[in-house]
Amino acid sequence: MFRYLVIFTLLFSELSFAQKVKEFELFKKKTEDFPQFKYGKTEYDSLIFWNKQMTIEALNGFFSAKVKLSFIVDSLGLVDSIRVSDYTIEKIEGYITKEYSLDQMKKINSDLKNEAVRLIQMTSGLWNPAKNGGRSVQTKMFTYIYFSALAERNYPKSSSSNESSGNTMKMYLVKPNEGYKQSQLYGLYERKVKENKMDLAMVYLKQALRYFENKIQNTPSDIDAYYNKGICHVKLNQYADACKSFGTCKLLGDGSVQKLIDIYCK
Repeated sequence: MFRYLVIFTLLFSELSFAQKVKEFELFKKKTEDFPQFKYGKTEYDSLIFWNKQMTIEALNGFFSAKVKLSFIVDSLGLVDSIRVSDYTIEKIEGYITKEYSLDQMKKINSDLKNEAVRLIQMTSGLWNPAKNGGRSVQTKMFTYIYFSALAERNYPKSSSSNESSGNTMKMYLVKPNEGYKQSQLYGLYERKVKENKMDLAMVYLKQALRYFENKIQNTPSDIDAYYNKGICHVKLNQYADACKSFGTCKLLGDGSVQKLIDIYCK
């Protein structure tokens, strides 16, 4: 039922896990171990990779950045007190770009820092907390988020329609820098459901919804975005919002959505 592009199987590991950070020496005497991502490093890296976004300004400036963050994983595995503790940015060598004003650079820096914080916040609830004397305790963590305009640009210019859940759905073409990775999030949600990783699946689903909401904001006449947004709402049991999206989809000319309206909007 869902309209999305083919998922790349190649996932990139971009982050240094907190255990490698020197500051952890401060906590070794206080805890028996450190918080661990529930599904391991590969799933952590995948979650960050597929959800990471750079603004058009940062992409067009061919910037790379490294954001060091500290955060607390509490005794329930929830994330709190996220702070940017260090930040560096530079232009990638070999690319000629326009000069950016001081105010423009401040905006780029702020956007990248905020995105790094958002990515770590997204992992809240997906951690196994540290133990001390057999009891779960809160622990301060350190990690890095890396951004590279060059890496974010290396995606296909377009893709044709494909099959999802046994149904072929028409696609809109996704161009570079217009959210190619984010268009894959619903497919990753379906994959995690099949793997019975439901809490991780819900993170992907909510981020897929966020992507289609942004897509609609930028392109209010995008029929497929309304359709896909409606499907996300259904999966989240948000039927009133789903019906609004399906209704707009129908008004824009997609009569096929009527079958979904009949099921969910009575």
